[in-house]
Amino acid sequence: MSEDSGVFDGKVSIRHVVEYYEEIDAKEYYLRKTAYLLNDDEFKKVTKYIERITQKRIAVSTGKLKTHSQKHRHYGREKSWI
Repeated sequence: MSEDSGVFDGKVSIRHVVEYYEEIDAKEYYLRKTAYLLNDDEFKKVTKYIERITQKRIAVSTGKLKTHSQKHRHYGREKSWI
């Protein structure tokens, strides 16, 4: 959708409006909506609760899952014994 406005000093202003949609899981939608309604203190309490019930597998402050330590990673290669 575009919208033109009047000519000023030989130039025309055009405003383009871009519309998009996204499809997300219902759980994510309700969590986003709920998080938007919380104040800062309530949000801190909820993040601590989430970390406690997930046994710190989820770090809400960074938005990441807990990763395995370096020794548990598999790099797809095997040691060659000579």
